[in-house]
Amino acid sequence: RVSIEPTAKSRVQPDDTVFIYATAPDSRMPLAIVRIKASELPYDFVLDDTKAMNPQVHLSDAPVLVVRARVSRSGQAQAQPDDLSAEMTGVKPGTKGVQLVLK
Repeated sequence: RVSIEPTAKSRVQPDDTVFIYATAPDSRMPLAIVRIKASELPYDFVLDDTKAMNPQVHLSDAPVLVVRARVSRSGQAQAQPDDLSAEMTGVKPGTKGVQLVLK
């Protein structure tokens, strides 16, 4: 689940883009990604091979992942200094109950 820390809610507009994605620990390239609007938060997400950026590279093949969420005011994938973000490291594929709080 991705949610926003209450003190940060004023920094987010309903149409801001939220990227939820998983990477290998040594990479910034997403293995799987979900894109939603901030108005959909809190959001229960699933990242699996069906959400792969590249159908030839499977999230399920990674031994461990970094799961991240980021609010982008610009809607662009490239991170900006004022973006809200959260991450959890050491997540194994198939893990349930991951909680990310954007701040």
